[in-house]
Amino acid sequence: MAVSARPADKRSLPGMLGDLRLPGSMDPGRLGAARALEALLEHRSYYHTMMHRWGGDAGFEKLVRIFFGSIPALLRPVITTMVRKQVWATLRAQGIAAHADEDIASREREDWDTVAAVLGGTPGAPRYLGGDHPCAEDCTLFAALDSCLNTPFPSEGKRYLLERHPALVDYCDAFRSRFFPEAGPPVDAVRRGNAFMFRNSV
Repeated sequence: MAVSARPADKRSLPGMLGDLRLPGSMDPGRLGAARALEALLEHRSYYHTMMHRWGGDAGFEKLVRIFFGSIPALLRPVITTMVRKQVWATLRAQGIAAHADEDIASREREDWDTVAAVLGGTPGAPRYLGGDHPCAEDCTLFAALDSCLNTPFPSEGKRYLLERHPALVDYCDAFRSRFFPEAGPPVDAVRRGNAFMFRNSV
């Protein structure tokens, strides 16, 4: 059964939008897999990232320096404590805060194994969820990979990607180079967790 979509002239769309495969042009099986992967990333993997940044003290200290460094020193602990409590309440309500650290690490490995199985491909020859061209779900996948790999927050997911899934790392780097060249190449020190995402925040 064909998947319907409103017609659009992609030639009139700028930049990345002009390269995207629209739902109506995708094989239903490929589209279904892409949407299922997007749900995994948005409703499970995302909260693993939140735990690393807001739940653990090491990640939170880096987050405060990056995002709250411009707040006056006397006010900073008050504001960051308040915000952290609000985020922590969200993580408890979602359920991820009830998991042990090793359970979260295991879930991260499972998630990236799933992504690799759906995406396929080999190092140096990245493919897209949309086939020969990226689809909207590729944008979600790139955002999840880039946030994991190219920010200075250590995690089991980052270690596992770098050690076990070079094809996903290549996919992320190729997507970044093609669609976000102004971001520049990945910074190795950031990938290893000892430098900041924003260079002027060091």
